[in-house]
Amino acid sequence: MLSKQLFSVGVVIVCTLIVATTVEARYLIKHYHNPGSPKAGHWEFMWVDHWGGDNYQCRPPGSSCHLWDWVAVYRIEMVGGTDPCPSCNTVDYWYNLTRDAAAAVGTQLPPDPPPSAQLLVNEYDQIPPEYPRP
Repeated sequence: MLSKQLFSVGVVIVCTLIVATTVEARYLIKHYHNPGSPKAGHWEFMWVDHWGGDNYQCRPPGSSCHLWDWVAVYRIEMVGGTDPCPSCNTVDYWYNLTRDAAAAVGTQLPPDPPPSAQLLVNEYDQIPPEYPRP
């Protein structure tokens, strides 16, 4: 009797592990984007932010992204299922990161974001091919 109960518990544990490991991750991607800049860069890893997001800046040379764009990639299950910093969802916040990081490599950007700048915040089942992979 005890062995049947242990077997049943073992089957439940194994099934739970299989389901848990086959569930695909979901991603929240915040993309500061200036469509007016040339597509003349590549994604360069910058850091992991306070909320666990992998941050990338588009820097020269290359042709895979618009210069000085910024992307933060969050695994939704790792940040509690919600946007880890909704107060950061402004063009000014992301442009300041962009401007400061560009200045660190010798490129001076204007003090204010360009009028065409956008902040795109979207959830995905998989990271789209145009974005860097953590």
